[in-house]
Amino acid sequence: MPLHLRAGSTESTLPGDLATTVVEFLDAMMRGDTVEIEALPAELTTDQAADLLGESRPTVVSLVDRAATFRPAGSAPTEGSVSRMS
Repeated sequence: MPLHLRAGSTESTLPGDLATTVVEFLDAMMRGDTVEIEALPAELTTDQAADLLGESRPTVVSLVDRAATFRPAGSAPTEGSVSRMS
């Protein structure tokens, strides 16, 4: 469901997925939770993913091996594909 926002004379409509994320973000802030926003590249190396998830690289590689279809890094993505870059 889209989210309609208005601040003064500025109006904007956020699409469903983004609206859900914004609402969850605001709910967390209102509860006093710490919220962190970080821009990430479209592709991560397994080392970067491990750091982000707080897991070991071998664990991330194992998870990716079990759950993903691979494509060479830098090639055109297909739905459901994941790059495995060491």
